[in-house]
Amino acid sequence: MADHLVSTRARAGLSSGLRGRVTVVVVSIGALLGVPVAARAAVVAVACGQVVTTDTTLAADVGPCAANGVVAGADGITIDLAGHRVFGVAANNDGAGVKLEGRSNVTVKNGTVSDFDAGVLIRNGGQNTVTGLTARDNLGVGSGPIAPMGEGIAIEGSSGNQILANTIQRNGPFAGVGIYENSDADHPFTSAPATNNVVARNMVLDNTACRGAGGPCDASGIRIEPGVSAGNVIDDNDVRGNGIDGISVFGRANGVTIKNNRLSLNGFFGSLPGDGIRIFGYANTITNNRSLNNKAGGISVGRRTTLGPGDLAAPSGRDNVITDNVATGNGTLDLWDSFATTPCDNNQWLRNKYQKTSPVCTTAGGAEIQPPVGDFDNDGKTDVAVFRPDNGTWYIKNSRLGTDTTVAFGTAGDIPVAADYDGDGYADPAVYRPGNGVWYVHRSTGADTAVAFGGAAGDLPVPADYDGDGKTDLGIFRPGPQASWYLSRSTQGQTTISFGTTGDIAVPADYGGNGDPAADVAVYRPSTGVWYVDGVTTVAYGTAGDIPAPGDYAGDARTDMSVFRPSNGTWYVQGAVTPYGTSGDMPVPGNYVADAKTDLGIFRIQGGPAVWYISGGPTVPWGFSGDRPVPLPGAIRQSFFP
Repeated sequence: MADHLVSTRARAGLSSGLRGRVTVVVVSIGALLGVPVAARAAVVAVACGQVVTTDTTLAADVGPCAANGVVAGADGITIDLAGHRVFGVAANNDGAGVKLEGRSNVTVKNGTVSDFDAGVLIRNGGQNTVTGLTARDNLGVGSGPIAPMGEGIAIEGSSGNQILANTIQRNGPFAGVGIYENSDADHPFTSAPATNNVVARNMVLDNTACRGAGGPCDASGIRIEPGVSAGNVIDDNDVRGNGIDGISVFGRANGVTIKNNRLSLNGFFGSLPGDGIRIFGYANTITNNRSLNNKAGGISVGRRTTLGPGDLAAPSGRDNVITDNVATGNGTLDLWDSFATTPCDNNQWLRNKYQKTSPVCTTAGGAEIQPPVGDFDNDGKTDVAVFRPDNGTWYIKNSRLGTDTTVAFGTAGDIPVAADYDGDGYADPAVYRPGNGVWYVHRSTGADTAVAFGGAAGDLPVPADYDGDGKTDLGIFRPGPQASWYLSRSTQGQTTISFGTTGDIAVPADYGGNGDPAADVAVYRPSTGVWYVDGVTTVAYGTAGDIPAPGDYAGDARTDMSVFRPSNGTWYVQGAVTPYGTSGDMPVPGNYVADAKTDLGIFRIQGGPAVWYISGGPTVPWGFSGDRPVPLPGAIRQSFFP
C-alpha cells in the first residue's frame, strides 16, 4: 500500500480529500476574547501507511499493516500513540512501524510498535526523539523494495536523535537499537553522518533473532556499525539477554561514549559466545558500566587490522579508554584486550573491578572484587531493605533510582533469602518456606519460580554461588552431630557434603579469592570461636556470644572472617577492632557505598521504628520492630532467628 497524505488540521470550507471526513470549525471562547490558546494534537484514526503532517494522537490501534504503519510527513510534529499499538503482518518486507525519513525535530511517544521490519526507522534528517515506546518483535529477515532492516529502532545516516526510556525487546536480526552511517545491502539509504545520537534509559532485552533459516545469529542489544562518526552516547541502559553482544562497536566506529549501562546474560544465543560490551572501534570511552554474567567476556576489545573474511579495516581496537567499570561472573574473562603487549594497543584500562582478566595491562589501578549482596537495582551497592513477615511484603530503598519499592511476595513464617538467582546483577526477592521446603523466587528476568529443596525439620536455607558462575544456588544446612549440606548448583548439579556438628553456624562464602569465585562450605563454632572452611583452613577468631559477620572488608575479593560482639557493640575484623553499635543491635554488613569493600552496618530497633547505621554512609530510618533486614547473611539470620 502506498503512503498517502493525511493532514489533521480542520480548515473551514475546504474538503480534506478523505472519504467520509466531516470538517468542523471550532472557535474557543479563549480565542474570541483574544487569549492565547495552546494547540492540541488532533485525536484521529490513522490507517496503515498514512502520512501525518501535524501533531497527531492516535485514537485506535493501527494495523495489521503490509507496508509501513505511520509515516511522518513534516518536521517539528509530535506523533503520540496514546497507548495504542501500531503493528505489521509478522512477515518480512512490511517496512517500519513509524517511519521518519528526512525528518527533523519529530517526537514519537507512548505506545507499542511491533511486527515490522523495524519498529521505528529514522533515516536521514535529525534531531528527532523517540520515547516511552515498546518496540518488540520487529524482524527484518528478508529483502525487497522497502528494505530488510531488522531493529526495534534504527538510525540510518541521521544525527542528534534521542532514544529515551523505551522498552526494546525481541527484535532482529541486527539489533534492538542500531546506528548506521554507511549504506549497504542490509540497510540501503543515502549515506550520511550519524553523530551526536543519545540512547539512554532504555530496557534492551532479548533481541536474539537470526538472519533467516540457517543464517548467522549475531543480533546485539545496541549496535554501532562500521564507520559511524564520533559523538554518539549510550547511557544508563539495561541491556540483557541479547543474542551475541550487549553493546557492539564495530571497526572504524569512533568516539562513542558508553557509560552507566548495566549489561548481563548477553551472548548465549549467538553463533558465537558474546560479550557484555565488545569494541572493535577506536578512540571510544567506556566508563562506569556494570557487565555481569555474559556468555564470553564482560568488556572485550578486539584488534582487526586486515581486510578479509570476517575482518574490518584498520584502525580498530585501539586508543580506547576503559575506566571505572565493574565486570564479574562472565564466562571467559571479565576484561580482555586482544593485543597482549603493553600498553594494550594504546588502549587505556584504568580502575576497573573484575574477577578474572587478561592481559596484565587491563589491570592498571584496578582490583579483583566480589559482587555485592542485596543489590536490588544493579548499581554495585547493597540496598537498605526489609522483609515484613506478618504481611509477606518487601520494602526496598533503591540506591540508584532514589525510589522506594514495595513487593508483596511471601507469607507469614517464610524466611527471606533474597539473592541474584538468575545472574543478571539484580537481587531477586525470594523466600524459603519451612513448612513445605519450597523456595519461591520473584525473578527479575522471566517468570517466578517455586522449587522444592529441603523441608526436613530444622533445615536452614544457605543460598550462595557454590559453583562460581555468577548465579546464586539453593543450599540447605541440616544441623546435627554430623551436619549435612545439600547444594543444588546451576552448573554442577546437586551434591551432599557432610561438614559441621551440632551448634555450628553456617557461614558459606568465598574465603579463597584469587580467581576462584565459588563459595566455600564453612561453619563457625560459637562454643569455641573457631571457623572451619571445608578443604581450606581452620581459624580461631571469636569467642562465646559473638555473631559471625563475614565479608570482604579489605576489598581484595577474599571473604574475611569477622565477628560482631553484641556485649560491647564492637566489630573484630581480621585484627582490626572497631566499636560500632551497642547491645541489642543486629549487624548488617554490606557494600553500601560501592567501593568494592564490605561496610559495617547496624540495624537498630528504636521503640517501634528501625534505623540503619552505615559506616561511611548515611543513617537511614527504615523498617519496624519485627521486620527482617535484607540482606541478612545466613550466619546472622541463624544467630538471631534460629
